[in-house]
Amino acid sequence: MDILGLMMLWDILKDVISIAKKELLYLIPFGPAGWLAGITYINRQNRTSAMRTLDKCKRNMVEKGHKMYLYPEGTRFPERGMLPFKKGGFHTAIQAGVPIIP
Repeated sequence: MDILGLMMLWDILKDVISIAKKELLYLIPFGPAGWLAGITYINRQNRTSAMRTLDKCKRNMVEKGHKMYLYPEGTRFPERGMLPFKKGGFHTAIQAGVPIIP
C-alpha cells in the first residue's frame, strides 16, 4: 500500500481502538509503529491488567464515540475452522452499549 492509501485508511480508522497482545509491542519495527499509531496493547497473562485496559477502552467508546477493532479469537489460526472466541471484547462492547458488527 502506498502512502496515499495509508493516509486515507488512517482517516477512516482515526476513531477506532485496535487491540493487540502486549508481546507484539516488542516486535521491532511493528510494535513501536503500532504504539505510535495508537494500538492498545493488552497483557493477556495478567487478568487484572487486561480488565483494566478493556475498561479504559470502554470509557473511550462511551465518552469519545470510539469503535473497537479486534480479532475475536485472540490469535490467528493457520488451519481451517475457527478457535473459540475470547469474551473480553464482547463484554466491553455490551457494557459500553455499542453494536457488535461482524
